[in-house]
Amino acid sequence: MNWTEEQVLTLISYQDDQNLLRVLAAAHHWTALGQAKTRCWGKGQQGELVWRAAVDWEHSRFACSCQEGGRRCVHSVALLLWRVRAPHQFPQAEPPVWINWWQADWPAEDVPGRYQRRGLPYLWWRAALEQPQAPALLARQQQGAEALAAWLQRLLEHGLPCAHYLFTSLWQSRIRRLEEYDLPGLAAALGQVEARCHAGALDPDALLAALGELYSLTHAFVHLPQLPAAEQPAVRLRAGVNQLDRGWVRGMQPGVADTWLVLNQRTEQDARGRWWGWYHRATWLWGATTGRYALVVETDINVLPPPKRILPWGQYQGILHFYPGAGPLRAIPGKAWEWQETEEPQRPLGGSPWQLAYTYAAAVEEQPWLSVWPVTLSPMLPVLTGLTDVQLVHPLDQGLVPLRGELPAQWQLLATGGGGPLAVFGEWDGRALLPLAQWILPASPTTPPAL
Repeated sequence: MNWTEEQVLTLISYQDDQNLLRVLAAAHHWTALGQAKTRCWGKGQQGELVWRAAVDWEHSRFACSCQEGGRRCVHSVALLLWRVRAPHQFPQAEPPVWINWWQADWPAEDVPGRYQRRGLPYLWWRAALEQPQAPALLARQQQGAEALAAWLQRLLEHGLPCAHYLFTSLWQSRIRRLEEYDLPGLAAALGQVEARCHAGALDPDALLAALGELYSLTHAFVHLPQLPAAEQPAVRLRAGVNQLDRGWVRGMQPGVADTWLVLNQRTEQDARGRWWGWYHRATWLWGATTGRYALVVETDINVLPPPKRILPWGQYQGILHFYPGAGPLRAIPGKAWEWQETEEPQRPLGGSPWQLAYTYAAAVEEQPWLSVWPVTLSPMLPVLTGLTDVQLVHPLDQGLVPLRGELPAQWQLLATGGGGPLAVFGEWDGRALLPLAQWILPASPTTPPAL
């Protein structure tokens, strides 16, 4: 297709953007220009803003390293306009690596979705979500996982530095593709890797470990039928594929009766319109008699989440049905579920960081796809080890436990402890602890003063 200046200008609708487009289509804004076949590329700069853009004028495809991602952003369109005005400024050259990555991520065809997310009646969508065991759906999900595995393998073959140079739009395109294949768990894991790359984290060991773990998980999901039956539920869970109906779990899994203390509850919700939205609620429980931790997850599509059946910091007498698999944590409350009035609920005793390392290693040995592990550490002293870095130290063996999460939650530990010992419950991911609950312990004569 032979573009003209008038045709290029029609790609940008706003007059202000068209004026900026004419300004950027000049030689002093562009360097490292080149073209090959139907593609052109270049590096642009205006003041302190620097970007890289590319255009395939034959197929009207655009890419840019800016936040717009090249979806007809002013930078990529300005590149096309400059190519129309001065084609002699674009020498024939071999495309850079990122051009090949951009072209490889063009979808060959639309993903054959089972339903469209927009404009679909709620009951239709709900029925689709409640029937996740269809063989055709699993085959399509495995097809999406195979595409991700090939993408990750190509990334590793080009070398880890290539991950830092990929546009945000390239990562987001791959993440959206996974969501279209109904693999939200893999999409979230890839998003975490992308955030690690673009947050300035240049630790090659951590990046390689994250990519390797995602690659192994992807291959495990592709070969799901060949895995041991005890490991399959955890792989589905990490991939975001729930193939077990809640009624089936209640009917087939034995119930665990206990007095369950609510340690933490987090709710996320997003209203996408007047009639629908989504919410996600995760609740950690601890059994006073069995000493077991349980995670109750409620996810649904609705305008507002239903009333809470489990209240934060409540104590309940009832039965939990755990999902099948090795080292189960996910559970569903049974029909018998009653609130228990108590002034001082019994809480988990907790242990030292060395006990944490031992229990986590045993849990990973039983379930290699474990993402987080619930732990209670006691007694611990929150200490400030830097200008803003808060860690937990055991007063006897002086073992340090790094923390993750938002800084206000970490500073909350300092304020709650006030220099005294605490019991801290949280999620351990093998590197750091995400604190979710804490309570004050009585000071003992053996507890040294805070550092």
